[in-house]
Amino acid sequence: MKKLLLFIILLIGISSVQAEDLKGTLFLGPKVGIIGPWYQYSYEGYDNYSQDITTKFLVGLSGEYFLTNYISFKPDLMYIGRGNEISEEHFKYESEVNYFEFDMPFAFSLWLKSNYNPYLLVGPYLGVATDGYFSIDDGLIYKTDVSDANVSPIDLGVRLGVGVRKKINLFGVKTLLGLELAYSTGLINTFSDDELDAHSYGLNQSIYKIHGTRQNRGIELSMSLLLSTWSPNKKDIEEIDDQPIGKKLNTSVGKSKIPEKYCYTIDEIMSYNEKGWDVVNRKICMYNIYFEHNKAVLKEDSKSHIDKVVKLMNMMRNIDVVIHGHTDSDGDEKYNLDLSERRSKAVYNYMVSRGIDKSRLDYQGHGEEQPIEKNNSKANKAKNRRVEFEILIFD
Repeated sequence: MKKLLLFIILLIGISSVQAEDLKGTLFLGPKVGIIGPWYQYSYEGYDNYSQDITTKFLVGLSGEYFLTNYISFKPDLMYIGRGNEISEEHFKYESEVNYFEFDMPFAFSLWLKSNYNPYLLVGPYLGVATDGYFSIDDGLIYKTDVSDANVSPIDLGVRLGVGVRKKINLFGVKTLLGLELAYSTGLINTFSDDELDAHSYGLNQSIYKIHGTRQNRGIELSMSLLLSTWSPNKKDIEEIDDQPIGKKLNTSVGKSKIPEKYCYTIDEIMSYNEKGWDVVNRKICMYNIYFEHNKAVLKEDSKSHIDKVVKLMNMMRNIDVVIHGHTDSDGDEKYNLDLSERRSKAVYNYMVSRGIDKSRLDYQGHGEEQPIEKNNSKANKAKNRRVEFEILIFD
C-alpha cells in the first residue's frame, strides 16, 4: 500500500510542469485499436499448454475530462475481443469472448510544454460478456456459442499503460489525437459457475469439472480522436468568435497602473496581468524571434519565446492577438514588406499549431514602414527587426 501511495505521489510530482490551461475541459470522440489477448491459468495442467497470441479488435467511444492541467479522468466504453488459441499436436482449442467494457482510468501527464504530451494511465475496467464462441478440433470440430454455462458474464480488471497526445485544431475545434499502449489484467475468474461445479457439458465430452482459475490478459494498441465539447470558458470564446478582428475595447478591470510606453516585454505583461492590471491594447515586442536567412521559417530556439505568448492567451481566454512583423531598411522595400508578412504568418501558424484558435489571431506585415529607431546603426536596426503581439479584446 505504501509503494502504491509513493507511486501516485511521484506521478503527480513529475507531471506538475504545465503550459496550457485544460482544467475543466471535456473531450469526446472515437477510439479504435487492436488487442493481443490470452488467458492466465492457475492450474498447472492448463497453463502448460502453449498459447498462440492472436489479434482482435476494439472499438468504442472515449472521453477525457481534465481535473487539473495534468491529471485527467479518461473513461472508455469499448466493444473488445478477448480469448485465446492453443495449438497442440493432437488438437486445437480456440475461444473468442466479446465484451462491452467500461474503462475508468486516470491519466497523469508527464510533460505539457509541447504539442506532444506523454502520460501514464492506470485504472479499473468492468466488462460484460456479450457474444463469442468456444471451439476444439481434435479430428472432429466441436463449437458452441458463449453462454453463462461456459464463461462468467462479468469481468473486472486493471489497465496500466502509457500514451501520448498531440494537440491539434480540427475545423477550428481543439482536438486531442491520442496513441496508447496498455496492459490489461483481469482479476475475476472467467470460468463459469457451472464449469466450476461440474454442471457444464464440454465441447467434446460429457459433464466435466474445471480446476483452478482463468483470467483475462491483453496487450492493447489504440488510437483516439477527441474533440473539445465543453470548457469553463467556452461561452466567452464563442461570443468573441462572432466579432470582427481589430476592434479595440477596454476591459472591466480597474484603472491601469501600467507605465505608458510603446511596447513591453512578455515578462512585464505577465507580471501586470498577475497583479490584475489591464493589459489590453498593449503591445509585446520580441527581438529574439529569428528566422532562416531570407525565409519565413522559424528557428527552433525562437519557439520557446512564442510559447510564452501562447501561455498568456491560455491564461486569458477573453483576449485576441494581432501579430505584427517588422524589418529594418536593408534591402528592397517591397521585398521587406512581403517578407515581414510571411514571417508574421509563420508565427501565426506556429501559435495555431500550439492550440490557439484561428479566430483569436490575426497577422500583419509592415516591412520597414514602422521603425522604432533610426536605421543608422546595427543596434538600431536590430531593434527595428522585431515581432509585436498586440493584445485586443472584444465585447
